[in-house]
Amino acid sequence: MLRWEVVLFAALVAVAAAMRFWDLGSRAYHHDESLHAVYSWYLYVGRGYEHNPMMHGPFQFVVNTLTFVLFGASDYTGRILYALFGSALVGMAFFLRPYLGRAGALCAAGLLAFSPTMLYFSRFARNDILIAVWTLGLVICMWRYMEERRTGFLYGFAALLALSFSTQENTYLHVVILGLFLGIVSLAQLMATWRRVGFDGLVRIHKRFGLRRLSPPATLLLLLLTLTLPAWAAGISILQKPLGLVLASDASGGGPIGLPAGRGVAVALVATGLALVLGAYAGTLWHRRRWFICAGIYWAIFVTLFSTVFTYPTGVATGVWQSLGYWLAQQDVARGGQPWYYYLVLLPIYELLPLVFALAGMVYYWFKGDAFSWFLTFWIIMAFALYAWAAEKMPWISVHLALPLALMAGKLLGDLVERIPWRRGASTGAVWLLVVLPLMAVTLGSIIAIRQWSPDINVVLRNASPYLALAVLLYLGYRVAERAGRKLTGQVVVIGLAGVLAVFSVRAAVQVSYKNGDVPVEMLVYTQTSPDVPRLMQDIERVAWATGEGKDMRITVDGSDGYVWPWAWYLRDYKNVAYMDLGPTVDPKSRVVLANASSESKMEPYLDKYRRGQRYSLRWWFPEDYRGLTPERLWGEFANKDKFTDLWRYWMFRELKSKLGSADAIAYFAKDVPGLALAPGGMPSEHVLAPGNASAIP
Repeated sequence: MLRWEVVLFAALVAVAAAMRFWDLGSRAYHHDESLHAVYSWYLYVGRGYEHNPMMHGPFQFVVNTLTFVLFGASDYTGRILYALFGSALVGMAFFLRPYLGRAGALCAAGLLAFSPTMLYFSRFARNDILIAVWTLGLVICMWRYMEERRTGFLYGFAALLALSFSTQENTYLHVVILGLFLGIVSLAQLMATWRRVGFDGLVRIHKRFGLRRLSPPATLLLLLLTLTLPAWAAGISILQKPLGLVLASDASGGGPIGLPAGRGVAVALVATGLALVLGAYAGTLWHRRRWFICAGIYWAIFVTLFSTVFTYPTGVATGVWQSLGYWLAQQDVARGGQPWYYYLVLLPIYELLPLVFALAGMVYYWFKGDAFSWFLTFWIIMAFALYAWAAEKMPWISVHLALPLALMAGKLLGDLVERIPWRRGASTGAVWLLVVLPLMAVTLGSIIAIRQWSPDINVVLRNASPYLALAVLLYLGYRVAERAGRKLTGQVVVIGLAGVLAVFSVRAAVQVSYKNGDVPVEMLVYTQTSPDVPRLMQDIERVAWATGEGKDMRITVDGSDGYVWPWAWYLRDYKNVAYMDLGPTVDPKSRVVLANASSESKMEPYLDKYRRGQRYSLRWWFPEDYRGLTPERLWGEFANKDKFTDLWRYWMFRELKSKLGSADAIAYFAKDVPGLALAPGGMPSEHVLAPGNASAIP
């Protein structure tokens, strides 16, 4: 049986990898992606890397550099790391078979493989999919240690903690979730022991064994606390105002955000030193040898990565203090400015299948569950609470909500699949409901999509046909249910519903990752670099070839309003690129000027040297119509037939009523470029070859 499970898991991982690696470089690079890729490229070409928590941890930069060494730097290779981790995440469900069940682990792997959220951000150069792998690894080590008590899982736990802190700062939130759960379980076990042996018995046990006889959950909690205590030292910066110190500078402080200044430096050093000493002391009281091995693993990884492989020692200090200090200082900034219910709007669009079945599982396992299902419930509730509280709300954070939802939904579906008497289902015809239900879903969708009726007989017949089809399907379903019985019918109907929702999930995954990957009709895409940018890059390369200047060609990029990104990535190989706010002068030797649309008037004195500017969209964004949502407005959206139809058509076809937002820019090409004539108006991606120079542009 295990052999077939391995085969099925391998097939799922292979399919997931194919989906993640296929056409990986085609989508325009997002602003954040270009930051991560550029700074990885700087390290690759020998310019070094210095840890900056604004771009999160150093892990991705170090490993991306290795990727560039092996395969070169390109739009495709800049995303390989994330596609690899997204594929690995699917296979990791295999190690949760003792807790999810065999069928449950397979279902969870399938949900992770085809999840629109997981697929999209496995093809996106951001840290979140990396953190999902580290977090799931921590959960696996935690539960395997509690069950098997093998020391190797403690060492793996320590390594994964260091890797997670070296990747992204939301590790702090995940440590809170795991720590609280371990604390609750440890306290429950302590109380049970107290009831069994009494207070005096507890005192005798402590005097005889100290901390060496801790329960597995308490051991993991102690390890979690003692290893990460120095990383929490910057938390005292929340008291900096009453203390009159600068422990984590904000944007107005003049110094690096999140670092101490003045007398705060001494306080930060003392706080970090005390945290190290207290952690080591508590760890040695537990088990000196094991703790030092765990601490050695943790700090070896931490120091190696934050020092950029020992080339930037200061990164260790910024990693310990600024990682938390920066984001505490940024909490009031509230990047994204999304409402608290943001993820409750986002997840039903992309993760309806795991959301529905995870919620059902939370209710079911509350009464009939085991320890792992209660942990998943705790994880889901805490993740939603903490990420709703956190000031920065972005679509990529939904990765950390979709992960526990997929595990819980997979467990429930797996339990159901294993309990259904499939032979009886075949003999009674109940399995035919798996065909009837999808057909019913299609007919219901057709009914919802009907916008208006007309006296025209053709319109009447067309609109009435789905109602007739639905009636027939309901009758067939009733007859099958009558023969199969209520319980079996209910079980098969639930599986059929999962199948229907799975079709919609796969469809949504294809839409967001391949069709609309850089088009923000998708709420998951949010704010994105326009596909105009890579198309324009092709024109720039043609100009560089036509002039014979190649990578030495001079280019000016307007640096105002963040317009440097993602051009810093696309133009990385060009040696004479000036990033500047366009002012009274423009380098007249620049063959290409990429200007902010607001700088159009500044280019007027130079239009004798440049062709008429070609307007393009640098970045565009989803219209946030969901802001200001109230219960009354929500009810009105569902109660009104036309509004509900609009919601349905967006959910199904991504049809928007509002226009996309856009930050426009203008590209100017020098008139003296030989053999190149750009089409007037619109994007310069439509090329016209000058007469007699048909070979001028490749």
